[in-house]
Amino acid sequence: MTSRAWLLDLIHKIGEELALCDHLAEKLDDENCKSLYCATLAQRRKDMLLVVNNAEDANLEYWCEFKHAIKAYTLAVEVYDAKQSKESLEQVKQSADILAGVISLFLGLEFKKCARCLNDQLLASYNENINEEKSNA
Repeated sequence: MTSRAWLLDLIHKIGEELALCDHLAEKLDDENCKSLYCATLAQRRKDMLLVVNNAEDANLEYWCEFKHAIKAYTLAVEVYDAKQSKESLEQVKQSADILAGVISLFLGLEFKKCARCLNDQLLASYNENINEEKSNA
């Protein structure tokens, strides 16, 4: 069990895949890097489909917004890692809340503009599904 819904862990993984593609894109003249870039890109797309397939009412009109909000959050975290300041921490918090709003729209959930509230909602839903599976077994 985790303190974060597994779907959010997958979304963070997608963010890391986006960052990895950014870094590999700087070295596309190297065939090995190009191969890794293509593999990472394909995996990121599969992971995004996995998110969609596990949403109760996904709204694909938010596909690009979802991808870019994840990327913005991931880059805000990288900025904070490089320069830990009040300003960069505030950027992380704001990006997390924006990402939460976009995730809620993308997954077809009740709109949340708070990362903690979205996590709590997804975790409650996950626990509810686990309890249903146990009672049906």
